[in-house]
Amino acid sequence: MVAIEVVHFMKSKTRGKLGNVALKLDISKAYDRIDWDYLKEVMIKMGFSHQWVKWVMMCVESVDYSVIVNDDMAYIMKNILSTYEAASGQAISLPKSEIFCSRNVSQVVQNSITNILGVQAVLGTGKYLGLPSMVGRRKKQTFNYIKDRVWRKINSWSSKYLSKAGLEVLIKSVLQAIPSYVMSIFLIPSSLIDAIEKMMNSFWWGHSGSNNKGIHWLAWDKLSVHKNKGGMGFKDLTAFNIAMLGKQGWKFQSSPNSLVSRLFKARYFPHSNFLASSLGHNPSYVWRSISSAKFLVREGARWCIGSGENISILGEPWIQGGTPISAPNPSVMHLQNIKVKHLISNTTKEWDSHVINNLFDQAWQSIGLWEKVEAAVKTTTTAATSIFLLLQQLDEQQATHMAALMWSIWKHRNLKLWQDVTETSSQVVARAIKLIEDWINAHKAAARQQPEGTRSDNSNASELRSINRSVQAPIRWRKPATGRYKCNIDASFSSHSNRVGIGICIRDDEGRSVLAKSMWLSPICNVDIGEALGLLHAIKWVSELQLDAVDFALDSKLVVDYFNKGGCDITEFGDIIGECKRYFSLFFTNSLVEFNRRQANEVAHALARVATSLASSNIFTDVPTCISQLIMNEML
Repeated sequence: MVAIEVVHFMKSKTRGKLGNVALKLDISKAYDRIDWDYLKEVMIKMGFSHQWVKWVMMCVESVDYSVIVNDDMAYIMKNILSTYEAASGQAISLPKSEIFCSRNVSQVVQNSITNILGVQAVLGTGKYLGLPSMVGRRKKQTFNYIKDRVWRKINSWSSKYLSKAGLEVLIKSVLQAIPSYVMSIFLIPSSLIDAIEKMMNSFWWGHSGSNNKGIHWLAWDKLSVHKNKGGMGFKDLTAFNIAMLGKQGWKFQSSPNSLVSRLFKARYFPHSNFLASSLGHNPSYVWRSISSAKFLVREGARWCIGSGENISILGEPWIQGGTPISAPNPSVMHLQNIKVKHLISNTTKEWDSHVINNLFDQAWQSIGLWEKVEAAVKTTTTAATSIFLLLQQLDEQQATHMAALMWSIWKHRNLKLWQDVTETSSQVVARAIKLIEDWINAHKAAARQQPEGTRSDNSNASELRSINRSVQAPIRWRKPATGRYKCNIDASFSSHSNRVGIGICIRDDEGRSVLAKSMWLSPICNVDIGEALGLLHAIKWVSELQLDAVDFALDSKLVVDYFNKGGCDITEFGDIIGECKRYFSLFFTNSLVEFNRRQANEVAHALARVATSLASSNIFTDVPTCISQLIMNEML
């Protein structure tokens, strides 16, 4: 990772008087000067098995070292290498060694270094320790060698008769291990992962040869289910890739003094930690890959309280269960600068109940509801009479908040009862806020549609009738303009499986399905972050397909507003939206992100719901059965 990051820095450096040169050395192997046949005979004579002797003889690989040098240090470097050879006995193979120069190194200096050291200059360093040193925009082409390695292994086994047990062992221990090393550093394109999984699926069903075709009796996502749930327990490569990258991110967080952590911190988050970092300017693909797994690390990270000196009360996962107190809630904004240590008694080192009660009593008082709620409950005998009495006593704004919150709680109850979906309190509150915002926007839209001269501040009845007429009108999915595509996106949340399902459907200007995709992420997150992740994955996927003139449509108004109007923050939600904007600006010139109501987003919603029960992501070239009827109805 250090070498790749250094090469990326050199590739990006185009200005300045001081250039950089990387020297890649090839060490002559010991067997160039030692009689390995003698060693082989000695091991056989000593009684080692033939298989062990064969393994030892195969364990000879090239060793590369990378050193940064300046153009005026070539002679010094040559002397250092000569001293190293004399001291270690290892000879350096200069004809096989290379130098890679940053763009601001002149051709004259490059020629001088190559002549002095006796090495060759290259445009790119190729592979270093088995990994590509530079990754450009053609990522699928860069990592295509992984698929080729899997294909060669499968073809070498295709002529052999293997039992199902043998096939299972080979897939799990050999085929699925091939991309592990690369996946620990880079995010592999989803299209390449799909191709590899299709090859393994064909091999499992006994149709691995180039001319052998047959029936795949079960899809790969079903085979990837754990054995306890009826599957074969094969590895989901997409989830495994994210998990491996998440481990690298966790090392940045938990081992800040290691060399690689200090390098990436200095480059990308010098004044914060990994979880609070942003993508930054001109990042390497290694950092892009590790950043893509930041949501996984953040969702799984929990604070160990200790003294509580560095833990903010708001926005940090320190409460039991890992649910943070939402900062945007106006009722708790007075806690913005308070740390957890302020809630702990200095003498007993236990929670200071007096301080905690005072702080959160202020939150209730800032809302102005608690005293009225308490009075309504004490003076009535049933919940219904308490609610109606309370609504009569509240002012218009308080009554609106109370009604929206009660409706959201009722929605929460129904989701748990009928769909087994568990929501956090912040999700319940966020839905109530969104309901109020949608109502206000609809109210304003109806007022704007009234003819001039008839509008009045007291015309609430006419405005309500206008809103009712707009609500009663059917809301349908609309085809994009001629020559454009529409990409509908939605997210679904399942507490039972602890997953966020994402559904994406691309249709043309006739309403025909072009491609559809379903995938899931774990662990479950709040609604806004799930919707934002859906948009991010859709933008990345469509950019890989090299499509433009695309209308991205989703039913989260908050995500659409943040994307189109701005709204900068340092939360996880803000980071995801920032990543969406960056990809969008890089790969799209004639596209847009728009808001569609749920009734016009049913196809993506159906895909998202199905995704939570699948074992891995799926790309559908044919219309899947779960949305076929919806597609037909919306084409009419």
